[in-house]
Parts: sequence; structure tokens; C-alpha cells
Amino acid sequence: MNHREFLEWGIKSIVVIDPLGPISHYQNDDQQINTIPVTEVAIIYAEGRTVYLITNANQKFIIDYKIEQLSDILDPSYFNRINRSSIIHIKAIKEIIIYSNSRLKIDPIVAIDKELIVSHEKVNDFKTWLEGDL
Repeated sequence: MNHREFLEWGIKSIVVIDPLGPISHYQNDDQQINTIPVTEVAIIYAEGRTVYLITNANQKFIIDYKIEQLSDILDPSYFNRINRSSIIHIKAIKEIIIYSNSRLKIDPIVAIDKELIVSHEKVNDFKTWLEGDL
């Protein structure tokens, strides 16, 4: 199904991710097509069955992807899956705080209504990723 079919079904907004180019955002209100460069993506996270994308400009979009799919699509030198429900861009990290049970808490550069915790299982991979030794 292409983006026009989604819009005809009454879906207000969809985002399409192309790992080699910009992210396309299709808005139903005015049939306008905007693109979001991958470099503008700060955080992607899931709440329940809904996956959100937050840009560096604090724009929030619902996207039609699962976190697992995005882990395979996005460039691992820039994006890291810090837990089951969150992916962060390396430049979206403002501060890293040592957290309980050998976990880390990330303070991002953008506003987000959820704590970003690097799970215990992913801490070592996360530290390696930060050092750039992929």
C-alpha cells in the first residue's frame, strides 16, 4: 500500500523512512509532502503499539514501523537501540547519568515525556557505540 492509499483511508499522517535519504512525512490535511532528513531524527520510541518519532526541533510524529524494523533500517553508527522501546541518535544525547541496577539514564536534547533508560543488557554495547568502536 502506498502513501496515497493510506491518506485515502483517512489516516491523517504517515512517515516513511528511507535509510539512504530523507524521511518523508505525508500530511492528509493539505496533501502536502514534507521530508525529514534522517539527521534531524532525535529519538524514536514506542508506547504500547504506537511508535513516535521526535525530531531535533521537538516535532513529534506517529510512524508506521515497529522498533525492530527500525533497528535494521537505521545506520547503527548514528542510532542505538537503548532498550526494547527506544532508539536514540548519538547527537540527541545531552547527558548520561548512572542509574540504578547498572543501568544508564539519558537526558536528551529534546523534550520527551518518558524516561530514556539504557537497559542493563545493553549498557556494554551502548558504551562501545559511544566510543565509536562498531
